[in-house]
Amino acid sequence: MAKDTCIKIAVSAKGNRPDSLVEPNFGEAEYYLIFDAETKGYQAFPHPAKGEPEAGIKAVELLKEQGAKVIVTGNLGPNAFQAIAAAGMECRIGAGGTVQEAIDAYFQGKLSKGTYPGGGICPGSDR
Repeated sequence: MAKDTCIKIAVSAKGNRPDSLVEPNFGEAEYYLIFDAETKGYQAFPHPAKGEPEAGIKAVELLKEQGAKVIVTGNLGPNAFQAIAAAGMECRIGAGGTVQEAIDAYFQGKLSKGTYPGGGICPGSDR
């Protein structure tokens, strides 16, 4: 089944451009770039709580407020996993390279669902 082309996808990043590298640790990103699959445009948002307790949870809240439906990153901690599940968002892990390469990998089905500690699966469709 084809990926939805009218969604917003958030990627954890080291910089604020599509050619920035993916930040492999979701909660430690400098920025989150949201790709709008309909317009093909990007918006960059600085991490709202970098270095603070529950930084990943606060990042999930920001991304949901901005309309992201999918989170793409290298890896997620258990608190971020739980926040994503509670927000009803999809997530994919294993992203690397640039933000644009991570978006391409998502649409090509090359990223995997993460697993929660204790065996749960990161939320998202099986598309």
